[in-house]
Amino acid sequence: MQTSNAAESATTIGIDVSDKYSRVCVLDGSGAVVEEGRMATTGPAFRRRFSTAPRARVAIEAGAHSAWISRLLAEAGHEVIVANPRRLRLIYENDKKSDRVDAEWLARVARLDATLLAPIRHIARVRAKRRSLSCERATRSCAPARSSLTTCAAP
Repeated sequence: MQTSNAAESATTIGIDVSDKYSRVCVLDGSGAVVEEGRMATTGPAFRRRFSTAPRARVAIEAGAHSAWISRLLAEAGHEVIVANPRRLRLIYENDKKSDRVDAEWLARVARLDATLLAPIRHIARVRAKRRSLSCERATRSCAPARSSLTTCAAP
């Protein structure tokens, strides 16, 4: 009798994101690499690749593009793990470091135990915008006081 385990049928994807191109590594439920490739790091390219793909666990490192990529992947129905790069010694100290190898390691660690990636959560765009506005207002309200203090301190 053949038993079916949900974990064995799950697909895990690791993406090493760079400014121009990203490397993708797809593992099947047994951990075998079933696809490797390179794609443009653009919204249209990511939508084309992941909007119709079956639901998967996707791991990416936090970085310049991770906020919009994680939102896009989540909107497409994927489980997204944004890994804390400072906690990924396994990847950044690897002797055979390359984008292809990094993508595979992200996928393998995400498949094994997502908590090992020390996941982070990006704040929502609305909260980020509010925070930015609050900082701007605080800076504007402090500017006159700072100006008068520097005037008083002048010899």
